[in-house]
Amino acid sequence: MIRQPWSAFVVGGSMAFGAGLFLLAAGTGSAASAGGDRPRLSVSRAYMPPPGSATEVMAVATVRNAGGAPDTLIGVRTDVSTIVMMHEGAGSGMDMDMVDTVALPAHRSVALTASGRHIMIMQPTRALRPGDLVHLTFVFARSAPLSIDAPVTTAAGGPPAEQGGHRHG
Repeated sequence: MIRQPWSAFVVGGSMAFGAGLFLLAAGTGSAASAGGDRPRLSVSRAYMPPPGSATEVMAVATVRNAGGAPDTLIGVRTDVSTIVMMHEGAGSGMDMDMVDTVALPAHRSVALTASGRHIMIMQPTRALRPGDLVHLTFVFARSAPLSIDAPVTTAAGGPPAEQGGHRHG
């Protein structure tokens, strides 16, 4: 049996231990940065102005991405219709264009407004009156869907003062 001096074991062990720490740190760093490099979405200020028509109702909201990576809104579902579209443009049907997606940049809020991008609920299954709540589910390319109950308001100016809750994914 060949005997190695104890210093060879210490040096070899130290090198192996150091390499292990390096790999562990590299793995931890990647996991930590991956956690920071993902979207963190919330939806707030969702409401519906008084319906101007029994066949189409507009919904507006603010989608916030507090995360370090972008995401994309790819659709909205509701409990009052199977036809929900995203539009861009002013409220009259002639001035609106349908959009397939809405970009949600990192660290930004995107307002879906009556005069810009917004949600159109077509052919609701029931008459919507001020005070009613409509369940909306926002669907994203990367993140889990988010659901919120949006009130139908009495005025086109915005949600009722007490409305402001939101749900996170």
